[in-house]
Amino acid sequence: MSAGAAQLVAAVRAWLTEPRAGHGLVVAIDGYGASGKTTIAAAAARELGAVTIHTDDFFRPAAGTDQAAAGTGRAAAGSSGVAAGTGAAAAGTGGVAAGTPATQAPMARYYDWAALRKVALEPALAAARGAILLEGVSSSCPALADLVQRTVFVETPEPVRLARLRLRVSAQEWDEEWLAAEREYFATRPPERFDLIVPGFTNGEPCP
Repeated sequence: MSAGAAQLVAAVRAWLTEPRAGHGLVVAIDGYGASGKTTIAAAAARELGAVTIHTDDFFRPAAGTDQAAAGTGRAAAGSSGVAAGTGAAAAGTGGVAAGTPATQAPMARYYDWAALRKVALEPALAAARGAILLEGVSSSCPALADLVQRTVFVETPEPVRLARLRLRVSAQEWDEEWLAAEREYFATRPPERFDLIVPGFTNGEPCP
């Protein structure tokens, strides 16, 4: 287990001892694309027996794009294409909560927050008694703040992240607009605003 995953496991175990409203503890694992969020969440979930929800399962095409083009943003986030046939894709009820300023929700054009709540997060809250790990870029966004109890930032140096992305995304699929949206989002969510910061790399090298 990586140092980042071990730190997350220890923190979640401590958080689970705190009083809460009788349901699962939702921990958002946020960070830039290719920072190591999915790897850390998977290792922590195995150790904790936690439920894991991936925001990438609720990725949706930006307005005016086709499905193939929309896949590049998700690939840049560290995944491999848009999940086909998900409840989120069928729902088409995207957007952030009414009244949320656009400057606070730069990822709104990429994710279907309403479907994430209804299809995955709210049912998980009703059923789980342990930890629910919500992982993905902007998982700690204002649109989900009422359901998330703790937030974790996976910190990885930009050169490492970009090197990982270059291995995952072809030159034709490289999406500067997505990277710009990430930077805009994290300008509103700097690391010091998170409950925990964990490393997404080991000895300066990408996580396996």
